[in-house]
Amino acid sequence: MATRNQTTSSDVASSATRFTLWHQQTKHCHAFSYATRVFTDRAASRRCSPLHTIADVAESSDRFTNTPYPTLGAIGNINIGGKSIYRGILTGYNAAFIVDQATKDALVAADPRSEELLKPVLRGRDIARYRANWAGLWLIDTHNGYGGVPPVDVDDYPPVKAHLDGFYDHLVRRQDQGVTPYNLRNCAYHEHFSGTKLLWRDMAATGAFAYSDTQIFTNDKAFMMTGQNLGFLSAVLNSSPVSWLVSKSGLTTGMGLTQWKKFVVEEIPVPRPDDAAIADLDSAVTDLVALIDAGDSDAAEHVDSLINMNVCGLYGLTTEEIDVVAKRSEN
Repeated sequence: MATRNQTTSSDVASSATRFTLWHQQTKHCHAFSYATRVFTDRAASRRCSPLHTIADVAESSDRFTNTPYPTLGAIGNINIGGKSIYRGILTGYNAAFIVDQATKDALVAADPRSEELLKPVLRGRDIARYRANWAGLWLIDTHNGYGGVPPVDVDDYPPVKAHLDGFYDHLVRRQDQGVTPYNLRNCAYHEHFSGTKLLWRDMAATGAFAYSDTQIFTNDKAFMMTGQNLGFLSAVLNSSPVSWLVSKSGLTTGMGLTQWKKFVVEEIPVPRPDDAAIADLDSAVTDLVALIDAGDSDAAEHVDSLINMNVCGLYGLTTEEIDVVAKRSEN
């Protein structure tokens, strides 16, 4: 199941052409021309913008303090736009509330109304860079009410109630429950799972932020970000400089994975380009996602590489520093 509208071959061709022009016509692309200036004339780029390198930032503090960039958690009053970060749905007992396609089909066959409660859901492991790989799992969304919507009355959905009754002893012992053992806990941000968002898993070797503009939920092993310019932010957060910095300054699991918890992501320093540069990267990410959806892996890899180089430029990295952070991202 794709997490955006179906892409046609002509759409992909148009996207690829548009990105090629964006990349080639550097004099009309602030982001790429800025990156070029950084690589060819470091001193001049520093006079144009008071940037430090990622290496400078990492060495100055273990927790990203004293950074010349605003952190992601503090960008509500600048041109990138405000952000909100939320945890995925905590069911208290996934075996009852997350079901496979066969179970979903059986519930709907028994009562078509059951489909009202069944929503596509991702596990943390299903989320990759720029796109999620949905595994055909469904959340039984017996929510506890939100935004004026009343809690689900499971008695209105007999097959769903019968399914949950098979786990009742576990449901009744949950700390995370709503007005009845059948209901999920309160989730005031429930409606945001239906909008445009970034999703990422809580533990990963490198940044893995997926863009989604259709309804899809996640379990509690993932996080969700809403707000403006999410394409631009996905380019930054999926970049090799950010993965390198978080690996040096964040928390690790002892198994080679880095924890990308909310408090870690909120402290990631974000460059502050102008509106044109943000729009350029937003468009580039849109093109990349279209190529991923179309299965054109070679073209997607090429565009991904170009986006990463532009983000490296926004952070003011030298060619030597780009090599350092790239090696970390590949390991």
